[in-house]
Amino acid sequence: MPWLQTTTRHMGIWSHAVPARADLLASLLPRDCWLLEALSPALGRSVVFVCTDGLGWAPEKTPSCNRREAGLSALVLAALLKGGLPEGEVGVVAPFRRQVALLRALCPLAVEVGTVDQFQGKERAAMLLSCTVARATTSAQDFGGSILDDERRLSVALSRARHKLVLVGSSAAVAQHPPFARLLALLGPNRLIRLRSGDDMGLEGLL
Repeated sequence: MPWLQTTTRHMGIWSHAVPARADLLASLLPRDCWLLEALSPALGRSVVFVCTDGLGWAPEKTPSCNRREAGLSALVLAALLKGGLPEGEVGVVAPFRRQVALLRALCPLAVEVGTVDQFQGKERAAMLLSCTVARATTSAQDFGGSILDDERRLSVALSRARHKLVLVGSSAAVAQHPPFARLLALLGPNRLIRLRSGDDMGLEGLL
């Protein structure tokens, strides 16, 4: 499938992108901080999925809007910027307009935030994808399945990054959608960063 080939290509795209960025982050964050793992410049970490299942968040009332995930995505963005990446070289995407609105309120104005469709034809050195949905359910309508089951949109999202792609979301929730299930299988456990309770707290002051 074309989008799977795209993903495979992007697993090795973090080339030689300014090693000092990793050093900058290492000087700001605790040695065991998950952000260092998520933003590692290693080739094997070009694409990572930051899984929120272990954080113990209460379910969101609306599956197309996830305030906690938006805040976590903004934290990842802040780490990228502190690591030396220019604001114009980072993009943030989400599948739903409501989530995009939340993210725009949290991100610097120079960082472009939009839906996957709005990023068609654009590229950035690094991209963040806020998957948004956070509940395991059998109802595709409840989950906005028409968007999350669209392989073309996922392919577009995966191919916007030239060097680094970070997906943030509930792996249990998105795995119910075939394109994401195949993506997670392709990434494997080494590119899945499972957060634990408290991992989303106390880092803002360091960045």
